Amino acid sequence: MFSNLYKAGFVHLGEDARVIDMNAILEKRLKEEAERRSRHPEHELVAAQDGFTEGLNAEKVDVLLEPDAEVASQQNASIQEQEQLKQEIEEARNELAGLQAQIEQEKEQAQLEIDQMKAKAFEEANEQGYQEGYRKGLDSVQELQKQCEDERLQQEQEYQKKLEEMEPLMVDTLCDVYSHIFKVEAKEHKELVLKLLQDTLLKVDGTGSIIVHVAKEDYAYVQEQKAALLEEAGMQSSSVEIVSDATLARAQCMIETEGGVYDCSLDTELAELKRRLMLLAYQKS
Repeated sequence: MFSNLYKAGFVHLGEDARVIDMNAILEKRLKEEAERRSRHPEHELVAAQDGFTEGLNAEKVDVLLEPDAEVASQQNASIQEQEQLKQEIEEARNELAGLQAQIEQEKEQAQLEIDQMKAKAFEEANEQGYQEGYRKGLDSVQELQKQCEDERLQQEQEYQKKLEEMEPLMVDTLCDVYSHIFKVEAKEHKELVLKLLQDTLLKVDGTGSIIVHVAKEDYAYVQEQKAALLEEAGMQSSSVEIVSDATLARAQCMIETEGGVYDCSLDTELAELKRRLMLLAYQKS
């Protein structure tokens, strides 16, 4: 699975690239705390009368200074979304299975009615004469067979249409699940970032200076693996510089060359994978 992800290609970073600015988040929370204190001045008055001015609430300061609090909240929401997406996929599969079972059941019911019509035709032949009864019975059986065949074709068309409508939805749902899973795993397996950089360096022009931008959380590991990274890409150490970029989130990385900037971040690779899967689904339909 990972090999398909890593070889998905490279994409130029657009103006709408998402940047997580922890300074902005901290500033926002400090403003909210200041507004809360202004709404409850009585607490400040009591503290002043006792000769002690209370500072920021220690527990709230811890929350404000905790950089991963919002990330942890997003991870919990991500897990809930994964369970919901898995449930939707299972419901879709059950619906398709139920439709197929209904087709089989109606085919069996049609065959049973055909057999009953044949038996009735033979009985009528004994009462009205074999030839006339057989002809009427045969006509009835043929009419019933035609009706059953028309219904079967209609149900198969409905089944195929339903399948074609659900395939892009299932691809989209599965890609969302993969995206959540990979983003969680990327925080524990930094070698994934190294692999993304290796694949992209193999595709760029190795001449001239190259600057590799990585998130500050990944900088130490990538810098430590610099020699192995350049050896794999067949480049000289003197022409490649690795820098910590505060605008990048974990598992995001870019390669700046004289010919342009290449975004090889995990979320970019996942977006490209999703685009290709959706394209295959629509081409098939």
